[in-house]
Amino acid sequence: MLGIKQNIIVLIRGRVPAGFQLGNIDEDDIWVSSDGTRAQITLPPPVIFEENIAFDFENSRVLSTSDTCPNFICPTDTLAAYQELVLPAAREKLIVYARESGILDQAARDGEAYYTQLLKSLGFEEVRVIVEGYE
Repeated sequence: MLGIKQNIIVLIRGRVPAGFQLGNIDEDDIWVSSDGTRAQITLPPPVIFEENIAFDFENSRVLSTSDTCPNFICPTDTLAAYQELVLPAAREKLIVYARESGILDQAARDGEAYYTQLLKSLGFEEVRVIVEGYE
């Protein structure tokens, strides 16, 4: 109503890692045939490791800022607003975009391929990797 506002428009790039919480695997999730030639492992559903999200500040940009709020009303300067408001919101947007882009599906496929190769390199002739929630 008074025309007082702070605006920051940014392009944020970052890395959103996803994978498996292997601590959730128990004995029932691993099977080896009696002759030692076949193996099966059931992996938990992939997750996004939110605590490991990293911003790529080198390739991120502040596109525009405007601040029509006097300091006695809005004591937060543009840099502080960026750190307090923009980065947490950007973190959430990166997570949403990663999910919508299929990061969990990709993690499931990569996990299946990785553990299949790992078990075959250990000498198993037949390997089956199951990712919970994925076919």
